[in-house]
Amino acid sequence: MNDTELVKTALQDWIKKNSPEARGRPYLTIKGKDNRSYTLNDILNEIENNTPFGREMVQGMVHLTIDLIARGKEVLP
Repeated sequence: MNDTELVKTALQDWIKKNSPEARGRPYLTIKGKDNRSYTLNDILNEIENNTPFGREMVQGMVHLTIDLIARGKEVLP
């Protein structure tokens, strides 16, 4: 399993640990021509189906993790 797959699995596991109620509430809104809102369930579905948005979410987490490590952010406030 490569690093991206590990991050993907960790993100899926984190989403699944949330309560069903929390997973059904809007979690992320992307402003733009679509103004689309995503619940955690939507994000999980996008990741599991390997859609462009799902891949973008996983890659974003990889980049964020690398950035935090590079800046020495071992603990978030």
